Amino acid sequence: MPSHALPRRRPQRAHRPIAATLVGALAGALVAVGAPAAFATPMTVDYPTVFISQLIQAGDPDYVGAEGTTMRTAVQSRLANAGAGGVEIRSIGTAAPFLYNAVGYRVSDGYLYGMQSNSNTLVRIGDGAEVTALGAVTGLPSGTYAAGAFGEGAEADTFFVKTNQTTSPVYAIDVDTRTVTRTITPSTGFNSIDFTWADGYLWGVRTSAAVKTLIRLDTTTGEVLPIATGTVFPAGDTGGYGAAWTYGNGNLAFSNNSTGNITQVTVTDPTGSAPEVTWVSTISGPPTSSNDGATTPSEPTDLVPMVTDPAPAGPATPLTWEVEITNAGPGGSSGSTFTFAVPEGVTDVTLPLGCSTTQGVVQCVAGQLAPGDSETYTFTGTSPADRTVSSTSVVTVVGNEEDPGVTTAPLTVTPLTRHLTSSGVGTTVQTVPSGAPDGGQVTLLDAQQQPVQTLDVPGQGTYRVQGPDLVFEPVLGFAGEATTVDVRLTAPGAESTETGTATYTATVHAPAGPTATDRTSTGVGTEVQDATLPTAPTGGALTLLDADGEPATTVTVTGQGTYALDGTTVTFSPVHGFAGTATAVSYRLTDAYGQTAEATYTPTVAAPAPPATADLTSQGVGTTTQVPTSQVPVPVDGSVTLLDGDGSPTSTVTVPGQGTY
Repeated sequence: MPSHALPRRRPQRAHRPIAATLVGALAGALVAVGAPAAFATPMTVDYPTVFISQLIQAGDPDYVGAEGTTMRTAVQSRLANAGAGGVEIRSIGTAAPFLYNAVGYRVSDGYLYGMQSNSNTLVRIGDGAEVTALGAVTGLPSGTYAAGAFGEGAEADTFFVKTNQTTSPVYAIDVDTRTVTRTITPSTGFNSIDFTWADGYLWGVRTSAAVKTLIRLDTTTGEVLPIATGTVFPAGDTGGYGAAWTYGNGNLAFSNNSTGNITQVTVTDPTGSAPEVTWVSTISGPPTSSNDGATTPSEPTDLVPMVTDPAPAGPATPLTWEVEITNAGPGGSSGSTFTFAVPEGVTDVTLPLGCSTTQGVVQCVAGQLAPGDSETYTFTGTSPADRTVSSTSVVTVVGNEEDPGVTTAPLTVTPLTRHLTSSGVGTTVQTVPSGAPDGGQVTLLDAQQQPVQTLDVPGQGTYRVQGPDLVFEPVLGFAGEATTVDVRLTAPGAESTETGTATYTATVHAPAGPTATDRTSTGVGTEVQDATLPTAPTGGALTLLDADGEPATTVTVTGQGTYALDGTTVTFSPVHGFAGTATAVSYRLTDAYGQTAEATYTPTVAAPAPPATADLTSQGVGTTTQVPTSQVPVPVDGSVTLLDGDGSPTSTVTVPGQGTY
């Protein structure tokens, strides 16, 4: 990761000044120190910095044939720890001609101060790690001082030091006069090999077997308060925590000598009688020994996390997402970490440089960031194999400096929208499983994307939720693909933010259409004939058809008769004198889906019996015209006709010698 330099400046008192130390046990021969030399210039830093003084021995790259103490910086970087992220140790300057320890940073003048090993001599370290021996401290016994820290507020110029002996006092030193101003006797053994100042107290970690205890020292009363830490510190940390400091964000940091792990914690109610310790992060650094250090103050730094969510994905398909950390200023960032739980169901996660995962939680280390700069981390994985709602997680960034802005951003893995379908015949109710998680919620969305339990689609039917299923009830007469509706699926839990989306489309197939069969009837003469036609389907119709195939209530065939429909009864009224098979009339059945069937009705008319005839007689005298005693019955619309000798109709018949009919 590139390093971005800030303008070099003399450190000034920041929004939250820090004077905390990294400490380890120092031992070794000392070189005599002469009179104070000219002071080096104060330390200049580009970022809030952790300085570490370390013993240089054979085998160290900086070893030049004799033991000494050199100044180094602990720089947070995503490239450290073989790309898993952590702290890199970088040398500055050259080794001092003597050993020193118990280093603290004084905000008011920008110098590091420490104690020459196995003596009571105060030393001062300036820019380029140039070391000056200032002389003995009045009232301070000689010893191997391993812990050192400046206070804050009224104690900002007070340098607190302690030897590596459990029962030794803590001394408050005025570095300007090189005088002990007070001696603090801890109420019980303050066996921490380093301490840091925060919230008006000195804080350290005591290790006994596998148990780590945070201890708080009141520098006014000497009261020591042990605070249980549970599993806050890694189980693999053994030995002491030789480095302790306070970040600009107010959290405490402790570095374990044997593992190099740097654990950051926050203390709730730090000034109360029962403070609580909460884990913030653990990053890796190189194992160390015989070291000490201090941090410089910092300005508030707004680190803004931004997440680019993966594109919606189908089951068990590749995912890619990004986390970008941007420094919105005003101060430079000495480093940060961000964490997030792997979204539920996501597998095969690959991590970028600077990241590691423990029990499903990803932690990434970010290095120095100048105001306006950003760093991007790209992750890949595989989407859940069977999940219908989004998997969510929260990315939380913790900067080493005070952060006044938003420190979280959501990460959401969204499944592809599921397309639910069903089909059925006619008005049969259709049902389809929504695919919602067990105990989850199914909600229909209207056109305005507002949640509803039922949704009417005019002319088509009604969608509704029925337990975990979706239901469509078609209206009679609708066939085809119904309007698609949107569905929201929510994971269990009253406040669940894990949701998925789906669409539901019901398809209705028309039932089998109506059937019609030909009908017939017979009758004699003018008697009315009828036949019963099929009943019209529900929502449909039954009608006669005229010669043009158009619906009609009556149909007349000239010279034959008239058809009429009443309910399901069709009648035929023959005209007088027609006999034979009439011209068939068609009828049509139509159902609610517009499906039709046609057939015919054909009546047959038989002629009535022929007219009855009888021989007629009459009597008369002479030429008197005779009339039969009975008349010839004339059929309705019929006629009476004389027939000649050949049987042909005639109006008169003359029989020679007899007379005329």
